[in-house]
Amino acid sequence: MVICILLSLLSLQQCHLFFRLRFCLFFETTREIEIANLSSLQSLKISHNRPSVVLDWNYSSLSNLQVFDAYDNNFTALLPLGVLNLEKLKYLHLGGNCFYGIIPESYRKLVGLEYLSLAGNVLRGKIPGELGNLTKLSKIYLGYDSVFEGGIPKEFGKLVNLVHMDLASCGLDGPIPHELGNLKLLDTIFLFKNLLSGLIPKQLGNLTNLMSLDLSENILTGEIP
Repeated sequence: MVICILLSLLSLQQCHLFFRLRFCLFFETTREIEIANLSSLQSLKISHNRPSVVLDWNYSSLSNLQVFDAYDNNFTALLPLGVLNLEKLKYLHLGGNCFYGIIPESYRKLVGLEYLSLAGNVLRGKIPGELGNLTKLSKIYLGYDSVFEGGIPKEFGKLVNLVHMDLASCGLDGPIPHELGNLKLLDTIFLFKNLLSGLIPKQLGNLTNLMSLDLSENILTGEIP
């Protein structure tokens, strides 16, 4: 059966689907549903499923997609580069999967993002400083289960609209960049369970909106400003 429709929201959360996202959904039955002509789609939510195959990242027809939520699936692959074609994307949640490899530097091109979660995967390498170009971000989650080399990029000091930063439990080392003191809107910083060292930068005292700060289980010295 083929369904050709104009949608603004497609939610397939907790459907226990086996699917291959060429807009062909394979249910546990033998019945196949193909969905085409999705150029009007603005929100696609497929969280809490257990697909039997890796997503086929071909989103050429999703020119208006703003929200893509694929949280808590079983995707085992490199992080998708196909999302770079989603020029209107504001919300990208790929957390709670088994994505491996590095965070692509090319993700810097997702300049419209306001929410980015890659947490709860098994990523390696460095957190690219190029993510500092995503100046519309208000929330970023990169920690948990991944193990990154190096520290927090000083370029994150350019994320002036950031409200929530969660880089906990992902092997970060080195000092906390004093540039984070530029992020005046921050109300939450979670950096616990890393290998961060050195003095806690006094510039964090400039964060007058800060409500939650967790630097525990690091090797930091000095007082909290």
